[in-house]
Amino acid sequence: MINDWWKIGWQSSYQTVHSMIDDVWCYSKYWHHPHSDLLVVLLHGQLANSHWWRPIAGQLAKDCSVLAVDFSGMGDSQWRENYSFLTHVLEAKHISQLMNKKHFVTIGHSYGGLVGLSLAAHNLSAHKGHIMIDSPMAVLFEEQAPSRFIDSRIKAQVVHYPDQKTICSRFRIIPPQPILIPSLAEAVALESVILDEKGWRWKFDPNVLAFMHTGGRLATDVKPILSYIAGGESVFWKGSYAMLLDKHQVAYQVIPKAHHALLLDAPEALYQTIQQQLQVFQ
Repeated sequence: MINDWWKIGWQSSYQTVHSMIDDVWCYSKYWHHPHSDLLVVLLHGQLANSHWWRPIAGQLAKDCSVLAVDFSGMGDSQWRENYSFLTHVLEAKHISQLMNKKHFVTIGHSYGGLVGLSLAAHNLSAHKGHIMIDSPMAVLFEEQAPSRFIDSRIKAQVVHYPDQKTICSRFRIIPPQPILIPSLAEAVALESVILDEKGWRWKFDPNVLAFMHTGGRLATDVKPILSYIAGGESVFWKGSYAMLLDKHQVAYQVIPKAHHALLLDAPEALYQTIQQQLQVFQ
């Protein structure tokens, strides 16, 4: 049963890594493999956190070391006064190099895929490949200009809820899609909230939405191997994109019946697909 499969990776033990980056503490989860020179760095989507990766990270850790990042303003990492796409790219770079592994591969879901793509453009010698998981194709191919969600001059207010049950009941996937594994979505929701002196709130800083992408497009001079994994039912995937990926020599695979949040609705199929692509990188 798939409901049992995700729990195996979720329950795999990990260490917490603390990194000071531009005066802000950034947290990551680390699964160490003593006999592997490869580090897989997992980058989450906008407003998400590293817990989304736990079912897959725990499984990947059987073969290599794994690091799941919390970008500043999200997850357990501290908040910043101001955010930028470049700051998250530099966070990914710093943390990827921190573990001092011979090689590393980045895997990013949605927004994290764009961050990893910009990092790949740095052409670091240790960066062997990058996998984008359902990142917005319109941004990748410049069909749609990046835009702001809200006016960055207006500070969004943190909303508090009376109890954990109430706030978790408001957990939503963006863009909207069916929740195919309710137990996994519930586990992620529980790890996405925190209690402070005013009540229960989401861990992410609502002001992180005051900016959008200023990078993350496909370049012609990227040396790390690039690949793409799409959800067959995702709002971000069109069949016509296959030709564009072929044109840019980006290998791709489509997971049937999966939506945008593949980490939550198709974790086992996604893990198997990632394993296939990692073999190409190695």
